[in-house]
Amino acid sequence: IPSWSRSTPNSVFTSPEGVVYTHYGNRTIKQSEGFLSPEIEDNVYEISAGNHHLTRDDGNSLTITILSPVVKAMSCDYLSKGIMHVEGGLLNGDLDYGNGDCDNAAVYTHKNGLTFNMEL
Repeated sequence: IPSWSRSTPNSVFTSPEGVVYTHYGNRTIKQSEGFLSPEIEDNVYEISAGNHHLTRDDGNSLTITILSPVVKAMSCDYLSKGIMHVEGGLLNGDLDYGNGDCDNAAVYTHKNGLTFNMEL
């Protein structure tokens, strides 16, 4: 099973509006399906671990940490499974992409217990 890690050192990019962002993080990825086929459509990738930090030039920041492997099938336009912890500003909770169905639905659960159904 092919797997690899990717690190992003302190990167800086500027939005079209001129907002400057600093980004750093790492992730571990594995290709869990499709590696025996030359076709791309049957490939499935899992981000099994990692975290990323994004900071705006005004000091606002966002941190995302993988809690449960996040799954992306090439045959689907959406992430279909996995949980990320999102923290920054008003956000401090978990984003759950579901059970593997190919849909644009996710559920955000804030640390205070409130849940929000989301369309991505």
